[in-house]
Amino acid sequence: MTNPLSRTLVRYVFIISVCLTALLLSALSNNAQTGHRQKPLVTTPSTNLTTTFDPTNPNVIIQQLIALPPLQFDTWLTTVLPTPVSPSVRDEAFPRATWLAQLAIVDDFKTCNRLQQQTLPLLRLFHREHAVRFFIYRNNYPNLQTVAFSYIGISTGLLDLLQRDTTGAQLNGLVAHELARDIVKDRFIKAWKLEDFQTIRQLELFHDVIAAIALHRLQLPSQQYAFILKQMSAHNPTRNDYAADNLERKRHPSLNDRQLVINSVALARAN
Repeated sequence: MTNPLSRTLVRYVFIISVCLTALLLSALSNNAQTGHRQKPLVTTPSTNLTTTFDPTNPNVIIQQLIALPPLQFDTWLTTVLPTPVSPSVRDEAFPRATWLAQLAIVDDFKTCNRLQQQTLPLLRLFHREHAVRFFIYRNNYPNLQTVAFSYIGISTGLLDLLQRDTTGAQLNGLVAHELARDIVKDRFIKAWKLEDFQTIRQLELFHDVIAAIALHRLQLPSQQYAFILKQMSAHNPTRNDYAADNLERKRHPSLNDRQLVINSVALARAN
């Protein structure tokens, strides 16, 4: 027969093992959840990359980011960008997202592949070369937008304007602006829900700053990005709903403000 003391020891060892296993599983679960959380909002471009700074102050951001050596800027982007959405989630969400947005998809795989190749260095800079796909939708209004997390849609109207984009800077600038949205996405969504138009406009300028610096990082002329913004602005559609049009204007900075920050990046880079 088994000694009672031995049975007691076995029982205690079993209980302790169960408790330790539960604690280990709990720790692994917390680590997995933490791994999917977005990284800190924005971090100061310094050696340790730990101090947060305010993305609503374009002038300060320009001075801080321009001072970074190219490789350190790449590291900063890696630090502030969240992990890309998994392809399965992205692909499953795409049909519903385009249906809700009432986008008329154009089947033009050749052009989509060309857009992918033209922006590949930029996508690599943002670590999105395996996460972003392009699609084309039929709309005369020149526009570019992201749907289903990382599908970038380009309207037929914008494609027409980009026909003379010989350097690729115009296209890459617009795509960089969209990719930069991930850096302060939570803050942007919060401002959108609260209709905090001032913060929305400032964050849009922040996206322009990142786009302009990314172009310089790739040795592309940021002035071309300012030029395509001017062309797109000249094609604003005439809306029947004046209130809706006024709301859109409140959410976007003026063309002058956007061109000012882009030119400021170019000037600071030259000096």
